[in-house]
Amino acid sequence: MSQYLTFKDETPEGRKTRIIGVYSARHGDWLGMIRWYGAWRQYTFHTAAGSIWNTECLKSIIAKVQEMNDERKAVANA
Repeated sequence: MSQYLTFKDETPEGRKTRIIGVYSARHGDWLGMIRWYGAWRQYTFHTAAGSIWNTECLKSIIAKVQEMNDERKAVANA
């Protein structure tokens, strides 16, 4: 959980990999999404145009992307 960001699962039904919307906790503005990037075979963060990030918000994004990549590896290795 993040003080400044809200993460919402926006994965369409039947999709193999997850899509997580990233929103401002204060205003509800859409800031980007975390989704699978096949070329790198990992989840990555895709920013909304013109969004501005400080270090605390970036740390929250990094933690969420790492969590999703770790979950994906665990499922793949099961």
